[in-house]
Amino acid sequence: MRITAAGWARNHGATEIADIDLADIEALEGYFTFGSSNPKLRINRSSIGKRVSGVTLFSFTNMKFTGDYRLEVTLQKEEIVRLFRLTHKGQLEALKQAIAFLEEPDDEKAVEDE
Repeated sequence: MRITAAGWARNHGATEIADIDLADIEALEGYFTFGSSNPKLRINRSSIGKRVSGVTLFSFTNMKFTGDYRLEVTLQKEEIVRLFRLTHKGQLEALKQAIAFLEEPDDEKAVEDE
């Protein structure tokens, strides 16, 4: 994921704030430490039902900006896939089980029903 800022009123080109490969960083829950050399993803869960509600990136960078800036976040396809897997793991597992069940021959299903 690449994050840049470019001036809004006077644009002198984009300044890179961070360029972090989300496909390779560790995804955790709870409390942890992070820094510019070891960013982390936190899996956020709702208080009701403990379902995944989102993912937050934690990192550190040094910025020296004044004025108003437009921010851009660029996600690569592999990063989007990883975020999707992190937030929909339960649904994907259930889907795989349903597909496996539907692909079983009818005689195996009859034995399971008995």
